[in-house]
Parts: sequence; C-alpha cells; structure tokens
Amino acid sequence: MIKKTIYTIGYSGFKEVADFIKALQDNKITVLVDVRSLPFSSYFYNYNGDLLSKELKKNGIMYRNYAKEFGARQEDEQYYTDGYLDFSKFTQSEQFKTEWTK
Repeated sequence: MIKKTIYTIGYSGFKEVADFIKALQDNKITVLVDVRSLPFSSYFYNYNGDLLSKELKKNGIMYRNYAKEFGARQEDEQYYTDGYLDFSKFTQSEQFKTEWTK
C-alpha cells in the first residue's frame, strides 16, 4: 500500500503567486485541489482559479477544482444546519462518497 499525505495551504499568506508555488514545490506537491466553492478572490486576483491553474501548469503542478465535492456551498439544503454546511452530514452523503471514491 502506498502511503499518501494530504497537505492544506491557504493563499492569503502569500503576497506573490511565485512564493505560493515555491512553497508547493518545496513540499513536492504535484497536484493542487482547490476546494473553494467559487474559485475567485476579490482581493488577490492572481489566485482566481483560471489564472492560478495557468501558473501552476507552467510549474509542473496540476490544478483541480473540487467545489462540488468539498465546497462549503452545496445545493442540497439537507446538509445545512442553522444556515451553514454541516460537513459531518455532508461527508456521509452518497454524493460525497461517490465523488471521493472515483
């Protein structure tokens, strides 16, 4: 069995995309999974999904957006409690299980 490690990273601590990419490269990250429901930033436009994916590709890193699978804005209201997505409920859904095991 191959051991796989999942890392998390946020972009707001990186002023320049080049520094963000360097941090990924330093940790030997080859795939970035964007879990934002809307891969868009009002403040850091270079981190918008379309621009970010191009920069990552130039540097040998694949970009994938999994908003449907992991985003905090799901369409089905049954996964919400008091107006917020309940991740413990959502991770038990067939949608999550099916998408995650593909």
